[in-house]
Amino acid sequence: MGVYMALAVFLVTVGRLGDLFGRKRMFMLGLGVFTLGSLLCALSSSISIGGLSHTSILLAARALQGFGGSFMLPLSLAIITATFAGPERGTAIGIWGGSTGLATAIGTVERRLAGMASGITGLCRQVGMAVGIAFLGAMLTSRYNTYVHDRILSWQAPGLTPTLRQHFIHVAQGAGDLSGSAGLAGAGSQYTSLPLFPGLSHLARIAFVEGTIDILRIAAAVLAVGFLASVFLVRRADLRYEAQGTQPSVDGRSAGDLQERGMASHAG
Repeated sequence: MGVYMALAVFLVTVGRLGDLFGRKRMFMLGLGVFTLGSLLCALSSSISIGGLSHTSILLAARALQGFGGSFMLPLSLAIITATFAGPERGTAIGIWGGSTGLATAIGTVERRLAGMASGITGLCRQVGMAVGIAFLGAMLTSRYNTYVHDRILSWQAPGLTPTLRQHFIHVAQGAGDLSGSAGLAGAGSQYTSLPLFPGLSHLARIAFVEGTIDILRIAAAVLAVGFLASVFLVRRADLRYEAQGTQPSVDGRSAGDLQERGMASHAG
């Protein structure tokens, strides 16, 4: 409940702060806060802060997650709205809404299946999801900036002076990878009258595609390693239960206890 209260309370205020200090900057701040809150949630049962109980630490961490989410929810939609126009805006908002709904559904399924992965701790799941998203987002920005820089430096066009070349690099990198995906249509609109802007827009799109391909490769490798590690951990836990002659527990109760309780309820 604390996460939803924090999300609702700061939603409008954070949206206004994004207008004052920059949507991208505040969104990255919210992503960092949400990642920190997720880390504290995962560690809440293992750390002590002052005289707070583990439950109090968990509730505070969940509220911190909600505070970070209050940055990400409205500002992500505002960035999409400012970046895309026309039919592309409707498509982008549709993808945003679909991803939000899918994340809600997957979260419920993940909680139900968490007990099956007996070798994977809550720390792995919490930190893996939150830090993984932050890492891939930062990596995408880094790869986009690198590709933009290299492609503009190697760009050969009439009238492209070294000063104008560096200016274009600054414009494309400052606009961000999301704007680059739209060919700088939003943040770079003040330069659309330049004769070289169509070429710059094309290079920004290519840089975003190349950066996204790199991220997909990295994500696929990480998922493959995580899947193999999960299989290994679960199998190791199963072998330990087999050696002990017991069965994995469900919600803190062994399968034998659940069976005995079921038989007793039927007998009653």
